[in-house]
Amino acid sequence: MSDTSRPRSYSVYGLVLQTDLDFADILPLSPKPADLVYRVSQSPDTWAQAEMVFDSPYLLPDGSPHLQIWRRGDALRVRLPQLATYDLTPTSIVCYPRLGVSETTLQLNLLADGLALWLELRGCLTLHASAVVVEGGAVGWLSHSGNGKSTLAATFVQAGYPLLTDDILPVETRGDLFSARPGYPRMRLWENEAQHFLGHYADLAKVHPAIVKRWVPIGADGMGTFCDAAQPLRCLYVPERRAPTDANAEIEIAPVSARDAVIDLIRYSFESYVVEALGLQARRLDLFARLARQIPVRRLSYPSGLPYLAQVRAAILDDLRNLGSR
Repeated sequence: MSDTSRPRSYSVYGLVLQTDLDFADILPLSPKPADLVYRVSQSPDTWAQAEMVFDSPYLLPDGSPHLQIWRRGDALRVRLPQLATYDLTPTSIVCYPRLGVSETTLQLNLLADGLALWLELRGCLTLHASAVVVEGGAVGWLSHSGNGKSTLAATFVQAGYPLLTDDILPVETRGDLFSARPGYPRMRLWENEAQHFLGHYADLAKVHPAIVKRWVPIGADGMGTFCDAAQPLRCLYVPERRAPTDANAEIEIAPVSARDAVIDLIRYSFESYVVEALGLQARRLDLFARLARQIPVRRLSYPSGLPYLAQVRAAILDDLRNLGSR
């Protein structure tokens, strides 16, 4: 693991993370005081008087639960038997990794599920989405892997629109307003996508030895620009990428009703079953309902294939202009 005597502070998802993991090639350094401290330690101690709040019904091949969570005061213990045990407090995450788990794996888990859960516990919604900044507002694409949210964001970045975040979109509320927090100046793209946007990929670092995707820098050493400040949420799209065998090349954009938008927000949110087990679901549903009434959510159906991306981008920009004129 990294040198624990020299923790560094990084900017990510609108907070300052101090950690002994080395994120120098992924996250920008920050001189500001830490909001959250993450450290790697040895085996956890026994929690006395802890309440089990979640015991996953999904079992691993050895019969153990996929995930278990205990609560003690304002702290949580999260156990993922194949990866690590985590202790979460309002200001810290302590990771006790399973023997043999690589630092790269711990990095990716922290940037995804670890920080998503910590943000949810602090009242910040976390969505599976990528987003860019268009005319002073955040425009995002809600999707799990496979429907092109990162590719859609990349075609906007290539055209000069700043990247706000890739893969995780944290949304915070300030009164009646919804703001989208910035992620970090990197994207994760498949090799053919990196080749399309940059003209090369072999020199780009792999996201993980077991994953074919590459890290694509955003900014001076890569493509486009990065926005490091929260932006008012302007519009969300739910992309549906049609199969290459579909002869229909039309790009269709249609409004999503507030009811269906709430369903989509739940579907593409992080940690939904954990949030429910922790008693946070009522607040989250209220926020989703408010968001669906205030922020346009649009269904985007488009043909698969990199050659269509410029047309898809143009159609989305036209749609945003039409929304702005109403």
